[in-house]
Amino acid sequence: MAAPLRSMDLLIKPTLDCNARCIYCHSLKPVTRMSLELVGTVFRKWADFASREGIDELSINWHGGEPMIMGASFYRGVQKLEQKYFPDKKISHSMQSNVCLYKGELREAVIDLAPGKSIGACLDPYHPTRLLPSGSDYYGQSVEGCLRLMNDGFAVNMIYVVHKRSLEVVREVYYFFKNLGVRNILFHPLEEYQGTDYCLSPAEWGEFLKQLWKIWEEDDFMLTIFPLSDWRDRILFAAPIESCEHGLPRENQLHLVVSPEGDLYPCHRFQDKNIFRMGNIADVDFDEIARHQWAHLLTDRKKSPKEACWDCEFLSLCGSGCVATHDSGGKTIWCEGLKAFFGFLKERRMLDDMPAETVPFDEKQCSQHGCQCEPG
Repeated sequence: MAAPLRSMDLLIKPTLDCNARCIYCHSLKPVTRMSLELVGTVFRKWADFASREGIDELSINWHGGEPMIMGASFYRGVQKLEQKYFPDKKISHSMQSNVCLYKGELREAVIDLAPGKSIGACLDPYHPTRLLPSGSDYYGQSVEGCLRLMNDGFAVNMIYVVHKRSLEVVREVYYFFKNLGVRNILFHPLEEYQGTDYCLSPAEWGEFLKQLWKIWEEDDFMLTIFPLSDWRDRILFAAPIESCEHGLPRENQLHLVVSPEGDLYPCHRFQDKNIFRMGNIADVDFDEIARHQWAHLLTDRKKSPKEACWDCEFLSLCGSGCVATHDSGGKTIWCEGLKAFFGFLKERRMLDDMPAETVPFDEKQCSQHGCQCEPG
C-alpha cells in the first residue's frame, strides 16, 4: 500500500506567452491565457482532494512563459478563489519570472499573494542571450526587478543558463550574483540549442562545473549554488539531494503541472515536450490523477535507472540526471561532463568518505511494481 500523501504542490503555467525573446527559448507557443474560471476548477477539485486525503502542505509555483504577464487583476482573482476554496488553509505561493514586470500595481498584487516568500529570477549579466523586444534593456529591467523584490522582503532564487561562452566568465558570474545579494543560484546547462556561439557540449559542462567548484572553494563555499551545494552536502553529510535533476522527489509528496488549458503532467519539462499528459482538470479529479501510472514517474525513473547506469560509481551523486534529458539508453545527455566533474572530485580525494549505504536506487523496483514508464 502506498504511503499517504502529506504534501502536494502544483506548478501552474497560466500562460506560455512571454515579454522576453531569449535566443534559446523553446517554450514560445501560441498565446493562451488561463482563465480565472479554470483556476477555480483547479482549486475546487484540489480542496476536495486535500480534505479527503488530510493533506496540510499545499504550494503553487507560478511558471510560464512569463507569469507576470497575467497582470494584477488575475492574481487578485487568484487570492479571492483561494479564500473561497481554502478558508482554513494557506497555500504557499512562489513564482518563476524574469521579474522585468515587477513594478506598479502588479508589484502590490505579488506582495499580497506571496508575502515574504521567494521568487525565482533569470539573468545573464555578460552575454546577450536574454532579450526584450525592440531592443529594450532586459539586463537593466531584470536587475531593477530583483532589487525591488529584495527591498520588499523576497528572497531571490536565481537561474543562470550555462552556455559555451559562460566558460569565459565563470568567476565574474559567481561574484556578480553573490554581490547582487541573491539567496541561491541554480546553474543549468543549455539544452536543445544548436547555435554555434552558445551551444554547450557535455565536456564543456563538466569543465564549467570544475572551474565553478574551485572558485566556490576559494570563497569558503559562502554562496548556495546548485547543483554543487547538493553534491557537497551529500558527500560531507550523506544528505539527500534536493534538486529533482539529481535527487529523488520528497516522499509522500505529489507534484503536478497544470498547463494554460488545464492539461496535467508530472513535470514541466514534459509539458514543454507534450509527453506524459495525464488528462485535463475539466475531465478528471485529483483522485484519478494520484492513481495514474505517470503520477510518480520521476520517482519511478529515479529509483529504477536503466542498466547503463547500474555500475556507475557516481550514480548516488548524478541520480541518472534529469529524466527529461535521458537518451535512448536511459543516461542523461550530460553523462560525459558529469563523470569528468565527479572524477575531478575523486582525484582531489573528496569522495573518500562518502557513505556507500546512502545510495537510494533499486534497479529491480520498476519490474516489481509493474510500472509502465513509456509515453503514450
